[in-house]
Amino acid sequence: MNDYYQTILFSSIGLVTTVFLIIFFIKKQRNHKDFWIAIIGFSIFGLLCFSLVMGYLLDLPKLLKGDLKTESGICEIVDLGSGGRFGTDNGLQIIVNNVTVSASRDDFEWLEEGKEKCTIKYLNTTEQLLEIEID
Repeated sequence: MNDYYQTILFSSIGLVTTVFLIIFFIKKQRNHKDFWIAIIGFSIFGLLCFSLVMGYLLDLPKLLKGDLKTESGICEIVDLGSGGRFGTDNGLQIIVNNVTVSASRDDFEWLEEGKEKCTIKYLNTTEQLLEIEID
């Protein structure tokens, strides 16, 4: 759950910083040789931050009200394993009735890979798992 708020915070900081950098380049650095490369690069990063912020902000009222989507059935739990250069933990993926949600390995470390009957509660827009009950 802590990851949810951290994503909102850091994406918002990235978005605000990107907007200020784009404004700075447009006002002050128009004649710079890499002007268009900087504008295009910052714009792509800004769009990424914007999409992250909006996705998570759309789910925030539902999270605060406790209005979560629920699915029941056979859960296929997939451990995405550790990967990357620094051995970061990628987390879990849970598939129920053609609905795929993701979860942090730290929040659900007791879950084991496999298929079991379960009920999940998740956020619709970001498809983040909040609760799982193994039946």
